[in-house]
Amino acid sequence: MLGLRYIQLFLVLVCSILAAAKSAVGSRTLVVFDDRVDDLSTYSDFFNLLKDHEFDVTTLELSDKSTKINLFERDTRLYDHLILFPVKGKHYSKQLAAKKLIRFNENGGNILALTVPQVSSDPIHLYLNQLGIYPSPRTQSLHDLFQDSTDLLFSVDQLENENVYSKTNEKKDELFNFGESVSAALLDNREQIVPILQASKTSFTSGNKSREASWTDGSQGYVIAGFQNLKNTRSTWIGSVKFLSNNHFKQNQDLINELISWTLQEKSVIKATEVSHTHSGDDKVSYDELPYKVTDNVTYTIALTQWDGQKWVPYVSDDVQFELRQIDPYYRITMTAQGPAPQDPASELYSTGSFMLPNRHGMFTFITDYKRSGLSYIHEADIKAIRHLANDEYPRSFEIPNAWVYLASIATVIISFIAFVLFFISTPASLSEGVSTEKKTN
Repeated sequence: MLGLRYIQLFLVLVCSILAAAKSAVGSRTLVVFDDRVDDLSTYSDFFNLLKDHEFDVTTLELSDKSTKINLFERDTRLYDHLILFPVKGKHYSKQLAAKKLIRFNENGGNILALTVPQVSSDPIHLYLNQLGIYPSPRTQSLHDLFQDSTDLLFSVDQLENENVYSKTNEKKDELFNFGESVSAALLDNREQIVPILQASKTSFTSGNKSREASWTDGSQGYVIAGFQNLKNTRSTWIGSVKFLSNNHFKQNQDLINELISWTLQEKSVIKATEVSHTHSGDDKVSYDELPYKVTDNVTYTIALTQWDGQKWVPYVSDDVQFELRQIDPYYRITMTAQGPAPQDPASELYSTGSFMLPNRHGMFTFITDYKRSGLSYIHEADIKAIRHLANDEYPRSFEIPNAWVYLASIATVIISFIAFVLFFISTPASLSEGVSTEKKTN
């Protein structure tokens, strides 16, 4: 019986390892912390969770001024992800300035940043301000006088993005514990910002338990916010470091796990694998073979795939749209899913069906601009010239019913003129009578 129990535990362990989600962009992770602010051993459950997700974690302690932070070797990024715990000191500001964080993020590095009201991490604050996230200043923390607990609790109902954390019936009664000291942030109205966890309506942020000169008031504040740039690199800010501590880990584990998965790109990652547009018909003649002209019938298709943590699977949705633009959209068509793509079964094929190009020549953009909060952005654009009709491609007059009356008028004039000439020629001339002339004499 004991041997059977060990076998069962071994099988469960193997299944859990195989089922662990993986990042779609890499596993190299750098954790920056300061022993003077927090003991890293109090976050062992969080680091075990990172290992369960198969991240290759490197820790870097910054209390020693001789410590150097190298995120790049020449132009090559050394890490895929960066986790920033609160750090104090001017040495940190020099080693990891805001412009270095921006460069890291713009070059494909994901960032998870944590702040607390007691420690002023200027580089993190400046970096977040560049994104449009404005955490409360030092010594200003979040208060809620309507909560009996000394620790601030947040419910599932305060979560705002389904692509980051999916609300299910089993999770509707969950509460998340952020500890006593919590920062709240104001958010800009940029499309790239992903609001995640909103503060309660009865809360406020100030240096004391007074609403006077408060940084946030009510639900305008957020304790967790994300940002995704146009290159689909992600950043997440959490306003409490105790949220990840061992004391509250069990209560917050579901949300922590989902935040790691979203920030480090284990979930909500989609991409386009195939984009094409051709002449309608069975032959599907491409633009290169036969350039488009006005009023041609065209079909546009795109294939989308999604990362599920282990592999790429088809991404199925009913709101993927195509646009044909010339400055402004001429057409906006909601595409229909056609099933797995023939060339890539891990992708879902979407099609506009056959549609007629507008009766206007010029440069047009065939574009899919699919942007949903929390999902990777899809922006596939192809600029093509649509020519006007050549001289011999216009329909002849006799093919246009409205021109028949004019053709009939022309034919009538021609026939009348010919009849008149024939009549004039065929009619004999009349003989004129002789006229007598006399010489007048005086």
